[in-house]
Amino acid sequence: METYLKQKQEEYQLPGLAVGIVKNGQVYFQQGYGVATIHFPKQITEYSVFHTGSVSKLFTAQAILKLVEADKIGLDTQLASLNLGLRLKDRQISEITIRQLLEHQSGLPDVWGYHWRRQNTDSLALQRYFSKKKLKLATSPGKEYRYSNLGYNLLALIVQQVEGLSFETFVKREVLLPATMTTADFRYFAIPEEMRLSPHTKNLFGKVKVRKIYPYTREHAGSSTLNSSVEELSKWMIQFMNDPFHQQFLVPSPVYAYNSLGFQLYRVAGKDGFGHYGGDKGFRAFLMMVPSEKTGIVLLSNSDFNEDFRQDIGFTLMKSLLNP
Repeated sequence: METYLKQKQEEYQLPGLAVGIVKNGQVYFQQGYGVATIHFPKQITEYSVFHTGSVSKLFTAQAILKLVEADKIGLDTQLASLNLGLRLKDRQISEITIRQLLEHQSGLPDVWGYHWRRQNTDSLALQRYFSKKKLKLATSPGKEYRYSNLGYNLLALIVQQVEGLSFETFVKREVLLPATMTTADFRYFAIPEEMRLSPHTKNLFGKVKVRKIYPYTREHAGSSTLNSSVEELSKWMIQFMNDPFHQQFLVPSPVYAYNSLGFQLYRVAGKDGFGHYGGDKGFRAFLMMVPSEKTGIVLLSNSDFNEDFRQDIGFTLMKSLLNP
């Protein structure tokens, strides 16, 4: 396996690649390949911390389900009852439910322009983001699947409103630490400097270069900004697959069968797979689990090109794990 992964890292010209595998409910393999930055040879390890992009949504969904479990909100709770102080261009937005946000059926559009250069770190960034935005619909709520990062940023605001503390603090306490993810954090500035990586891309001539801006600004936490390692994400997969409470995440949506409460759904080796792709400037990620076999895989790279490595490596390895 190590030879295969090293070959794939070189084939796809990835500056760095980390792989974590869980098999039969136990850690099976963890390894890093390549470098944290092309500027000097700091090696990637299983402990290296990557920006995971939309893999973050799995944790935002889990935070919301914690509130549902505690009877603080319901999946069919409407925005109108939450006193979020939203500015609405379409009054129908007040009828959007938590379930519709989780399943990308809210009708809200996607985010256009993340403005990573802002690098906001203050605790009011999320409230400020929505106070300046007049929300409008792209489609009617509940009618169709329409992927929306905006909807997941709104879920983070709901967590803050219901709990009275920051989204990041709640997720750290209720989701990350119970899975012994002590380093992982939605706040990039909370990651120890020695564990950070540089984001990479290619210039117009196809040469790999370091991006100047790390993809972080606090208002996009709910959709995009979890930073973690394959070592800690492997521990999370084990905990997730061992907890019967999490089965409710995995029921396909009646509107779009390839999506559930935060998860993307796949078929692999005749089994049902659940997970999420992730990608922002300078990073790509993929996490997939087959809970029936208590097997999962996570791939993280500090590059935003040749992104098909995720499907190639992820599905190839999962098939070999399920059908050795």
